[in-house]
Amino acid sequence: MQLTGQENIAARKVRHFAVYKSAKLIFKAEAKPGLLQSVGQTGTGPKHAWINTLAFRSSGEQEWLALLRQAKNFDGFLKLLIANGYDLFSVDKVAAPLAIAEGHRIVEGDVAVGVIWSHAGQCSTLQAQPEVGKLSNTVASMVVYDTQKGSSLGQVYERARSYEALLEAIKSTRMKATPL
Repeated sequence: MQLTGQENIAARKVRHFAVYKSAKLIFKAEAKPGLLQSVGQTGTGPKHAWINTLAFRSSGEQEWLALLRQAKNFDGFLKLLIANGYDLFSVDKVAAPLAIAEGHRIVEGDVAVGVIWSHAGQCSTLQAQPEVGKLSNTVASMVVYDTQKGSSLGQVYERARSYEALLEAIKSTRMKATPL
């Protein structure tokens, strides 16, 4: 995969994202057959054919489960989540925090094209997530929702030395960064 100026970055076989709403961790999702594990649930949850989830908050659980029932696959589910105000964090070596102090949704027109977080992490796209430990940054993380923006946003991410610099670089494009 090529997300930044670097070539030949291996994409992982199983994508793994933390899902946030208003900068609070709601659940984690992996693109593999597994269980739908609910908050406060005793024992294991129901099995699912193409996703493995672990919920962290009961608020909103019915909403995202309803979106999951509408989706035909992992990519479709991620797109439905984004369209309904959820944002993603690429699960990497850095643990996904229960809440992130600052984040911005990257928007072009009325379309969400990505998200940046003021938290150490990885740069990823929806469809291709780098291997754990690759494309990581100690000051920010980013998930690019629109693959056509992947290369340009990835390069901005790679050059940023602070969250503020990343935010300013994005604002200098035709895209807007909306606080979460």
